[in-house]
Amino acid sequence: MVLGAILDAALDDGLIAVNPARKKRTVNAPTGSQIRAQRPEIATWTGSQLNAFLVWNRDVLSDDLFPLWRTIAYTGIRRGEALALRWGDLNFLTGRLGIRRAADVTTRNKAKTAKTGSARVLDLDAETLAVLKAYKVKRGSISLDLARADAYVFGNDAGGIRSPNEVSRRWTHRVRRAQAELDELPRVTLKGLRHTHTTLLLELGEHPKVVQERLGHFTITTTMNIYSYVTPTMQKAAADRFAAHLDGAWHLSQHMSGESAPTWTKKAQARRTVPLAEDRGFEPLRAFTQPAFQASALGHYANPPQTRLPVVPGLGTTGIPP
Repeated sequence: MVLGAILDAALDDGLIAVNPARKKRTVNAPTGSQIRAQRPEIATWTGSQLNAFLVWNRDVLSDDLFPLWRTIAYTGIRRGEALALRWGDLNFLTGRLGIRRAADVTTRNKAKTAKTGSARVLDLDAETLAVLKAYKVKRGSISLDLARADAYVFGNDAGGIRSPNEVSRRWTHRVRRAQAELDELPRVTLKGLRHTHTTLLLELGEHPKVVQERLGHFTITTTMNIYSYVTPTMQKAAADRFAAHLDGAWHLSQHMSGESAPTWTKKAQARRTVPLAEDRGFEPLRAFTQPAFQASALGHYANPPQTRLPVVPGLGTTGIPP
């Protein structure tokens, strides 16, 4: 307070321009776009890379956890959600999977509610259903208790929830082995497997709302903010589809004009009686407004034939015979 008063007096006397003790120092919170810009790039696999890994994991490594990796890859569910699945959440008749809980990372062998606090239902493809059905038979051969409705699908041999961190370490170990045997396979985390599912869906043109529902995001805004890096690919595909659509329409019109004349309305037929200036070798239509061109045109057509010309909208009667 004393220092501020002294500096106020110096400011009044003209000795200083600003009182630093009174100067407000405000720091604005970072915006959402700034936060997203600082996020590390999400590493994902292409469709061929994902398929190559899963085939290697099943046929070469003969991995017992192959059904877990495939389920995450083909549904996009979170690691904790996959580890907390019970056989009762899976309906083999309808091909649907219910997501109702997730494994708790902080407490061993404990499940909690899903991240968004609400359950969701996902549709599964036939092949993934077949893999899970065979896996249930295998679990039942170890113990019937492991195949009961309340048993965890991907639980350990004791029937408890696997440690999420331990599962991630096993995934990392398998990816490293795959990289040594497969060409051009980048390192992808278990979370990256979920991102791969999402990226492939968006690149295939799936509606973002459907993607949001499969991922379990609270709003579609969350989905698009996280996966905004996919937008350039989607925009390029959209631009190509739009151009192809218009090119197809143009070729169709050319084909129609060469094979059979289309039916024109009277107004459209009146416009077609006077060809465009470009079609007759003249400058574009806007040149009619230029004095030099008008003088040349009038001099060239000093005695035009007495032909009644239709009125071209925006130009009036041009005075130039068709």
